[in-house]
Amino acid sequence: MSARVRFYAQETLIAIAAWTVFAFLYWWVAFYGPGKVVTLSPGLTAYLESGGVQFEILLDGVLLGLFYSVIHYLTERPFLRKRPFGQVVVLKAGLQLLALGLVGGLVYSVFSGMNALPQMSPREAEGLVSGRFVFSLLAWLGFCAFLLSFLLEMRRKLGPGVLLPLMTGKYFQPREEERLFLFLDLKDSTSHTERLGHRRYSQLIRSCYDDLCDLVMDSEAEIYQYVGDGVVLSWLA
Repeated sequence: MSARVRFYAQETLIAIAAWTVFAFLYWWVAFYGPGKVVTLSPGLTAYLESGGVQFEILLDGVLLGLFYSVIHYLTERPFLRKRPFGQVVVLKAGLQLLALGLVGGLVYSVFSGMNALPQMSPREAEGLVSGRFVFSLLAWLGFCAFLLSFLLEMRRKLGPGVLLPLMTGKYFQPREEERLFLFLDLKDSTSHTERLGHRRYSQLIRSCYDDLCDLVMDSEAEIYQYVGDGVVLSWLA
């Protein structure tokens, strides 16, 4: 398996796990937590206790993770790399919300066809889709979509294997590691600057860094630091 395929597979698994956890958290808070927003009816209680909701949540998580892979593939284009970080995060979060609607409709159709949905009277169903429940659900899904999109984009910016150690404080304690370093520098940068001017030269440097991203991922390197018109890559020995 190539480094690129492994990286995308890891993102898919992260998305599946994250959406499954997000769904379980909302399910518990909305139906059983101190701030629950749904009044349990006999039909809904029977459905929750049957275990069907757990299977539904797992199915939602898997499908949403797979949809994220599709979203990532469709948005992995050079022109998006040149867009501001915040715009990319919001775009992917919005596409995830659209995927949520598609997944929700698909899962509902499957469970409805299997007669696995809870049996509720019209009054019970009306209470389930109350304004408070719908608002809390949309707010939670929007927050989770933005959070996941932000974290995965940060993972891409920092490189694989960097975000989690950074969040857990690994780099706050000195440690010894055997590493290989590669120093890359733009040839004749002074003459390029004089010929292009500072604005066009800055765009040239940015384009070089964009082209370098794919090579870094394919070679499983870590970007140690940027130094002007150069970059330092490293690998664990």
